Amino acid sequence: MQEIEVIQRPGEGDAGDDELVIDIGNNYHLSIEVSADEMRVRLRDATDDEMLYRDDWQRDWFESEQKRKKYGNQMADAADRDDLNSGWLKTKLRELALTMKDDETTEMTPDAKKLVEELTSDVKAYQSADGLTVMVWVESPTSSPIDGTRIFRFDLSEWRSDSAETVKAKYYQNFLVEPEIGDQDWNAIWEDWNAQKTVAMTEQATEEDIIADRVTDRVAQRCSTAATRDREQFISRHWGALYEDASDSRFDEPTVWVKSEAIEEVVEEQTNKSGTGYHGKLSGALQRNGHTINSTHRVTVDGEQIHCYPFDPEALNIDETDLMGGDDEDSETSADERVIDA
Repeated sequence: MQEIEVIQRPGEGDAGDDELVIDIGNNYHLSIEVSADEMRVRLRDATDDEMLYRDDWQRDWFESEQKRKKYGNQMADAADRDDLNSGWLKTKLRELALTMKDDETTEMTPDAKKLVEELTSDVKAYQSADGLTVMVWVESPTSSPIDGTRIFRFDLSEWRSDSAETVKAKYYQNFLVEPEIGDQDWNAIWEDWNAQKTVAMTEQATEEDIIADRVTDRVAQRCSTAATRDREQFISRHWGALYEDASDSRFDEPTVWVKSEAIEEVVEEQTNKSGTGYHGKLSGALQRNGHTINSTHRVTVDGEQIHCYPFDPEALNIDETDLMGGDDEDSETSADERVIDA
C-alpha cells in the first residue's frame, strides 16, 4: 500500500499558500489549512484537480479515532467513488494523524508557526517579590505598522493559562495586528517558549536587570567589530566604540565608550520604552550587573562633547588585539580633559 507523502508544507506554494498538501495515494490529494478554531479540509483528484470533498473539521480530529471514522465516512459518501471507500480513507487519516503528531508545526496556524519559528528571539524569566515574570522578545511581523522588537510580559497566572486570549492581546497591543492563534496553538507556543527560556539565577533579579543584559548583548553584536582607539573614527560612526587603555581612562581600567544615542536606539528597538526616559533605570542596571564601569559621562572629541556609556570591554567581547586601525597615540589630550562628569 502506498504511504502518504507530504508534498507541500504551509508557505511553500507558489503563492505562499498556507495549506498542508498530502498525497494520500491513488492520485488523491488532501489539503489542510489550519485556522484558530478549525481545520479546513479539501479532497481533490490530482489528475484534474476536481474538488471531491470540502468541510471544516475540529482541530483535534487526529487525536480521536471516533472523529477519524466520522470524517472518513463523510469523505467516502461525498466522493462516491469505488476507490475512495471509507475503510481506505480511515486508514489514510490514521497515517496522517501520526505524521501530524510527529511534526507539531503542521497542527499550528500560520501565525502561531511564524511566532515560534521566526519572530521569537529570546525568552527570559526572573523571580521577584511579586512572583515569576516571563519576558519574551518578539520581532515585529511584516504585517505590522510597528517596527522593531517588543517584550511580551507574562505574570505567573498568564503564563500558566490554557487560553490563547492573553498572548493574542499582547500581540495586538504591541503590533496592532490581530493574530490567528487558537488555544491549541498557545499550548504549542508555550511548550516552545518554556523549553528555551533562561531563568535569572538570583531572586534579586529585576526586569531592569533582564533588559540591561539584553541591551548589552545587542550592543556587543554591533560594536565588537567597530572598536577603535582613533577618536575621529569613533565620532564618525553611529555604532563606534572608543577603546581606552587603563593608563588613559579616568577609571584606571580598560574602558569602551559607546554613544548614549546608540544605546537609546537599542532600548527603543528591543522594548516598548523610551530610550531617553529609561536612561536612569538602564544606567543603574548596567552598573549593577557589571556591564558598565560607571554612569554616563560626556566624552570630548575635537571640542565636541558626546554623552557616552563607559562599558567594561569584556561585557562587549572587545579585546584590544582586535581593534580597528588608528592608535590615537599622537593625541596630547589628558584623560581628565577628554572625559567630563555628566
